[in-house]
Amino acid sequence: MGTANRKQSNIGFPTRVVLFLISSISLALIMSAGHSFITLKGLRTEYLENRARDLARTISQAGGGRGRRSNQLLWEQAIDRVYEEHRESLLFVVLFDREGNILGQAGFEGAVVPADLDALKNQISSGEYLYVHEMSGGGGPRWDTNRFIVGRIALGLNAAEADFLVRQAYVHVIVSGIALLALWSLSLYLIHTVRRFLHLKVREESERHLTALGRMSATLAHEIRNPLGAMKGLTQVAREELPPEHSTQAMLKTVVEEAKRLESLVTDLLSFARTRELQLSQFDLVSLAKEVVALIRQETEKTDVTVSVSSSEERITVSSDRDGLKQVLLNIIRNAVEASPKGGPVTVDLHARSGRKAVITVKDQGSGIGDTDPEELFQPFKTTKVRGSGLGLSVCLQIVTRFGGRISLTNNTDVGANCTVEIPRGKIALPKSEVQSLLKEESR
Repeated sequence: MGTANRKQSNIGFPTRVVLFLISSISLALIMSAGHSFITLKGLRTEYLENRARDLARTISQAGGGRGRRSNQLLWEQAIDRVYEEHRESLLFVVLFDREGNILGQAGFEGAVVPADLDALKNQISSGEYLYVHEMSGGGGPRWDTNRFIVGRIALGLNAAEADFLVRQAYVHVIVSGIALLALWSLSLYLIHTVRRFLHLKVREESERHLTALGRMSATLAHEIRNPLGAMKGLTQVAREELPPEHSTQAMLKTVVEEAKRLESLVTDLLSFARTRELQLSQFDLVSLAKEVVALIRQETEKTDVTVSVSSSEERITVSSDRDGLKQVLLNIIRNAVEASPKGGPVTVDLHARSGRKAVITVKDQGSGIGDTDPEELFQPFKTTKVRGSGLGLSVCLQIVTRFGGRISLTNNTDVGANCTVEIPRGKIALPKSEVQSLLKEESR
């Protein structure tokens, strides 16, 4: 049962706490990656600015000695020399006087030389970086700047020179993304593994408990059955020997009825304790449902409850354990009939799901299961009926689980309850231990 599996798998494992911690670590990684990306992108501009500033200082120092600072030819030689030495990264150099007129330039071979600094700024493309060095700034030579004929040095750098920082930023983001993906994949895998382990441990403990309970029930049922049969038989003989109008007839009748009820309880105990072998065959599920409804017709007539069978297809062929499924349907439909009020309808809906599974839904018009946990009703000796044994649904769960099906209980939307059985239509994948035991029996 899906709900039971989820509840059992959550036992003892703080899934929400683990997911919160993983989310916190993931958020920290994302923030770190974002900060590094912005920082590296900012370093790109800073790198180009520092590179251009160093080149501008080299030019200003080459043309700034005594008797040279007013020599335009020396300045032109200085920019030509720097341009040739750094041609792979330096696109152009332009000298402007204090009025903004061009004194000299390098790097505009075959291109239109801008008329002034504003024209140069408009001419810069996205792949170029423009740096303007003010000769009167604090970074210039220590001599009197008024005697310099050069007012500004404009340098254009190839911006691709600093793209390694951008690539490094993207690499950092990609690595962080891969780390996040690996973190979540590994964490979810570990969570799934641990939850599955805990579920198996809980299931193993439950099966051990049920096995011990089944052995005790079988022993108790065998010890009760013989004296109970003798008591019922002797009481029936006594009723036959006494006159019909005898005063003890009513009491003896009560004894027989209670003995029959105890026999039913003993039968349920034996069904619960005995692991029946699967008898696989191919049969029509619709015909089986109608057959079960016919078997309990006398019971439905007493309570005036009508049981109807509806199907999405005329025939739903399944390969399963016919007798086991018959017992399951008998218990479920009988429970629905007992829960329904007098004259209330019980519907048995059958339909095929995707051609691979068959679904049986039994709906009644009773009081439903209320606030009771549906999973508890599948535990042995747990029942909402006054005179019930509490083993019917446990037996159904055992049978349905063995041939790979699922069974669940839910409250109806308006009134009553729904019991849904989902079984595979194809061959059943038996556990390896059962396959080996069947092969041994066939070889004998």
